[in-house]
Amino acid sequence: MHGYLPEVKDNQAAFIAAGCGQQKKPEVPIDMVDLFPMILGMMELPVPETSMGKSFLNITPARNISDHAQIKYLQERRFVSVIIPTYNRKEILERTLRTYSDQTYPKDKFEVIVIDDGSTDGTEHVVKSLVGGSNYKLRYFRQDNKGPAAARNLGINEAAGEIVLITGDDCIPDPKLIEEHVRYHDLNAGENVGFWD
Repeated sequence: MHGYLPEVKDNQAAFIAAGCGQQKKPEVPIDMVDLFPMILGMMELPVPETSMGKSFLNITPARNISDHAQIKYLQERRFVSVIIPTYNRKEILERTLRTYSDQTYPKDKFEVIVIDDGSTDGTEHVVKSLVGGSNYKLRYFRQDNKGPAAARNLGINEAAGEIVLITGDDCIPDPKLIEEHVRYHDLNAGENVGFWD
């Protein structure tokens, strides 16, 4: 915020909250005292009882310590299947698969399933050469060229994970990709919950 002068009547400032998943726009100007509980709410932190403000965002109240411990426990035990369809892109696929070794999520709690959609560029050889040397479970399946949708469906049928994450052969994962994906599932628990990024 910039240029706010509380002594000037009707002086207003802009506040932009990025990445909090909110689509709500205030219908009337908010008071400065409302910013504090709003920011705490976005950070999933409790608002002190002494706060005079009130967040206009509809944010789920922060979880208590035992809830956070439960989420951590769930993260450690939930098995995730990452499905990667591919077709004739062995170089970028190899780079992508190697980076899954850097995931912060426990290596024994996820698998990466490559579905080769009938590649003719040696993709099978590249993936199978990585299977023995990776520090996570890497599985390879091949089908006749039927397109990425059919490849995804085959991957889902073969997945052993409680959570399925479908991504591309050229999507280099951030080290916290799986960890954050599971965290969002745990924070938004429910049957048939999905996330699109």
